[in-house]
Amino acid sequence: MQAATAALLNICLLPLILSRPLVGPRHEISIAFVTTVTGRAGVDGSRYIREMNIRMATEADFAPLLRLINAAFDVERFFKDEDRLDTAELQSYFSKGNFLVMEENGELAAAVYVERKSDRAYLGLLSVDPARQKRGLGRRLTAAAEEFAREMGARFMDLTVVNLRAELLTIYEKLGYRVTGTAPFPADQIPVTKPCHFICMTKTLGRGDP
Repeated sequence: MQAATAALLNICLLPLILSRPLVGPRHEISIAFVTTVTGRAGVDGSRYIREMNIRMATEADFAPLLRLINAAFDVERFFKDEDRLDTAELQSYFSKGNFLVMEENGELAAAVYVERKSDRAYLGLLSVDPARQKRGLGRRLTAAAEEFAREMGARFMDLTVVNLRAELLTIYEKLGYRVTGTAPFPADQIPVTKPCHFICMTKTLGRGDP
């Protein structure tokens, strides 16, 4: 079993598939309380995250979430000419996984996507409103995503970054992630103006289902 787990850590894992997103009331996470989250993803666990006040995205967030993600990823225009996501692509993410969102003054300030399968989870589309960047929102939302994955029983969190975004490697390494390999960039699906590839990273979450 340990050998199999060690072998998995040496493989670059691409996004995993979770069942379906949580819907319904705005599920909040706050330092002031511990709440139980139950939804179509089959999640039923307590959550306690310091200095957080976040919730699960719902269908009502679709339009502002799409704007937030594309604004945050506009920095990648130097190697691709299209928005990060279109309506159909975002709907696909909603059908497979969950978005955690953070609000400020009634507006979406940051968001992150989480998928889970078995003892692994995938973190992607970490997006912070450009006007609110460099305030630690991305770091805190990453911690929230990791806690969410732990509560679902995941023991490892995987992510991918484009090699042209070298600054992201340093950020994620400081958050405890390590490089595990590379993977091709889907240039046939997302046209690019420069050659690029994915760098795959993973982090051991530790606590999970017994």
